[in-house]
Amino acid sequence: GFRNASTVSAQIRTWHMGRYRATRSERARQLLTELMPRLLKALADTTNPDEAFLRFDKFLGGLPAGVQLFSLFQAYPPLLDLVAEIMGDAPKLAEWLARKPILLDAVLSVDFYDPCESRVAMAEQLEINLRQARDYQDVLDAVRRYANDTRFRIGVQVIENNIDTETANRALSYTAETCLHALLPRVIDDVAGRHGYISEAGMAVIGLGRLGARELTFGSDLDLIFIYDDRPGAVLSDGDKQIPSGPYFTKVSQRFITSITSLTPAGS
Repeated sequence: GFRNASTVSAQIRTWHMGRYRATRSERARQLLTELMPRLLKALADTTNPDEAFLRFDKFLGGLPAGVQLFSLFQAYPPLLDLVAEIMGDAPKLAEWLARKPILLDAVLSVDFYDPCESRVAMAEQLEINLRQARDYQDVLDAVRRYANDTRFRIGVQVIENNIDTETANRALSYTAETCLHALLPRVIDDVAGRHGYISEAGMAVIGLGRLGARELTFGSDLDLIFIYDDRPGAVLSDGDKQIPSGPYFTKVSQRFITSITSLTPAGS
């Protein structure tokens, strides 16, 4: 099933020479040898075996060690089949998995294939995660981890035909809403550290497009509008550096966009 069999063969020999951290130990290479027939068969059964192999090679190259994962594949063969399917048919999931192999641990949890929770339950879980945040940077990282872990779970459920597209789109929309709801008050707190709060005016974030319709896909953008209340007269913030409501909510909007779009050690 491979178009470039000689390239695949040469790269497999590289694995067995221990040039990746995951294959440096003798035990890891032994396990990989035992897994090789099933691994090649699983990759060959995808829609694009050569691309699947290249993605698996990238995944393997990023692993800090191999014995634990190879032992897991050996003990639970369906997990190896799932990884091959992800590598061949779901490039975005493959990218997430290459960055964070520990996501596979979640696949083995008893509730991984259960339908995603309601938005209320999602919010409760994210708030639990955020309690461990020590500062604003920790908040950004925790929200990214939650978003990417949840999207990975939804994506696997889609390719395994556990949920239909409509259910997945709604779950992705709930995930986005949950993250936005968690971020906004913390962004305001961050701005308030210098400028204080404005009690006489407020700000709303409105989701349009696919988010507003709760039809987000894995490649959707977030179409957002910010509306703030600008009272007549001088409504100032109450911090050390007071500013009017217009500039204040402009700062909040800009900081909020940055909180969503910036790349952190936890990803995008």
